[in-house]
Amino acid sequence: MCAAGLAWEPLLRLCLSASLVGCQNSKSFEPPS
Repeated sequence: MCAAGLAWEPLLRLCLSASLVGCQNSKSFEPPS
């Protein structure tokens, strides 16, 4: 449990940064209106 608790925060940060990058990518890939 201890190891899982320690790994939880970096995993959450990785997930958040990945979703942030995905959001920026989808915005830049949007065709101009």
